[in-house]
Amino acid sequence: MDYPIEVHAARVYTRSLFVRVQKEIIAGSWLCSIKTKSSDEGFDICIIKEEIVVPASMPDPDKINKAEDSDNDVEEINLYEKATREYKVLHNTSDDSVVCCCQLFVRCGILCRHVICVFKNCNVQKIPNQYLLRRWLRDLIPPGLRRKKNRYGEKNENVANLVVQATSLVDDCCQILRNDEPRKNIED
Repeated sequence: MDYPIEVHAARVYTRSLFVRVQKEIIAGSWLCSIKTKSSDEGFDICIIKEEIVVPASMPDPDKINKAEDSDNDVEEINLYEKATREYKVLHNTSDDSVVCCCQLFVRCGILCRHVICVFKNCNVQKIPNQYLLRRWLRDLIPPGLRRKKNRYGEKNENVANLVVQATSLVDDCCQILRNDEPRKNIED
């Protein structure tokens, strides 16, 4: 984790969400690049080029047969080919707000690789607060509440023992009733 935004994400997000965010961070760092960048009234308008791998079109069967019949080196048949897609990202430099045409944040609540690419280029060190949704954060349950022994106050050992005894008695009674249930005779 060399990228500061990745370190920040590891600190604030839950472990399971961090794994998803980390995939976007890695993809934004390695697969995306800024194709063009222009500024207009406090906004940076970036066109992000993303390299993707797509299934190749079906190879020509005659070509495959000829390659198998010849004693020469068999030509490698690629099942995948590289392609590029472009995405438009608007970045407000004054408050680091962003909008990407892929709408991943709107759909899932996490920043996309295209926004990460723009943030990396603008040297943004942390995920801006407006993109840290409370439901994804580690501190969703306040630390003070997590330290409480009992939700309704201090734990009383005498009450806890009585609860265990009462629960045990109810379970025993249910078991006795279950075993002694009178059998009904069905008359024809």
